[in-house]
Amino acid sequence: MLVIWNRLLAALGNEYAVAGIMGNLEAESGLKSSNLQNSYEKTIGMNDVQYTQAVNSRQYSRNSFLSDHAGYGLAQWTHWSRKQNLYDFIFNNGYNDISSVNGQIDFLYKELKESYGSVLKKLIAATSVKEASDVFCKEFERPANQSEENLKKRSDKGQKWYDMYHVNGSINYQKEMQTIYECLQRMGFKQ
Repeated sequence: MLVIWNRLLAALGNEYAVAGIMGNLEAESGLKSSNLQNSYEKTIGMNDVQYTQAVNSRQYSRNSFLSDHAGYGLAQWTHWSRKQNLYDFIFNNGYNDISSVNGQIDFLYKELKESYGSVLKKLIAATSVKEASDVFCKEFERPANQSEENLKKRSDKGQKWYDMYHVNGSINYQKEMQTIYECLQRMGFKQ
């Protein structure tokens, strides 16, 4: 998670924006860059790992990746054109792994700069996690559920990241290790 925080902070320069984005990404994918939209695992017949390996090896073709309608990655890119841009960005810029965290964050920033300039400006100018989270949710992620309840859940997740990483300018490593441990548990790793 620290990798995501640092990479976004270097690009955006605003901790509120970074936290707001991270809260939304957590809501979308659990901050798991190899996340295949859960409702499509059965339809496609693959789990996160199998899907990612199949895409990386080209066993699952570029065309299949673009047209399967399944959300993928940190931001759960779903629309064929955005998935095409993600795929091409990853494999044309030396990342060589569709689930590359650095690649996906760099692509997300590229999308913000090139296709969502007004969103980027609002994020950079945000003065609270809630403000940044709401902008990112409504204007970048655009989920079907944009209720106040869902917006609050996303901004609460973002506030958690802000509180974790903005501790008088230092990192709370104990909280970071707990978060990593919880993530590994969700992925099925045993202690």
